[in-house]
Amino acid sequence: MTFFKSIAVALLAVAGLSSVAASAALVPRHRVSTSTSTSPSSSFLAQSLSIPRGGAGPLPVDDTAKAVSALYLTHALYQKLAPAKSAEAYGLGDITPRAEWFSEFNSEVNLALGIASTLLFWKTPSTPERAVGAGLLLGPVLGNVKSLLNDTPEGSAEGFEKTQLLNLAVNTATAHALLTGADYANTALKVYAAWLVANGVLCALSPSKAIELWGGDAESTSSETDSVLTRVVGQNTAALGTFCGAIALGCSPEKA
Repeated sequence: MTFFKSIAVALLAVAGLSSVAASAALVPRHRVSTSTSTSPSSSFLAQSLSIPRGGAGPLPVDDTAKAVSALYLTHALYQKLAPAKSAEAYGLGDITPRAEWFSEFNSEVNLALGIASTLLFWKTPSTPERAVGAGLLLGPVLGNVKSLLNDTPEGSAEGFEKTQLLNLAVNTATAHALLTGADYANTALKVYAAWLVANGVLCALSPSKAIELWGGDAESTSSETDSVLTRVVGQNTAALGTFCGAIALGCSPEKA
């Protein structure tokens, strides 16, 4: 079993156990509702885990959330360190240079979400915005810098030079606003979330059009691998945008 499949199985196992752990069959609802926890986020997640589905014994809600976010972050790191192997783990063949670059780009999006959620569940930053800012700095910002400094190899990100500069500017400006606690930080996060969702939906629904608009050669999507990875990037980008938007609107980390 590949590393990626192991992570997927572990995620499903933890998610499955957590969803049945507080079932009404063994843990009556009044026990959940009379919890001494005063945290709104803990209360929300505890209620969501109390759906009757059978199971054996309760798992701590906070610990379960931390474990799932840690597994997600581990998967993102695997993608970053071995983008080609990660693409192969999805069952894709013919890993072209561009497909490998897309895979690494996808890892940076996942790193942003993984770092932000992990920090939030461990209640490390002083504000949720700073957690998101840290995720953007260590994921997309450093990824853009690395790609530009290494003069991304021909055939991988050819035609995306201006796109990378734009992404670097947008990600850096947003991360700076969030990390410094600027007055406009919340507004910046909302705008950034809308930007991500719009681009993510486009990539997921129309890979060829997305690549064309971003300066690449649309014919590159004639490769099934490139097309699939463009869709994957779109789905994860939209997920990060939804997460950022939910945090900006004041949702709890678990709900986001």
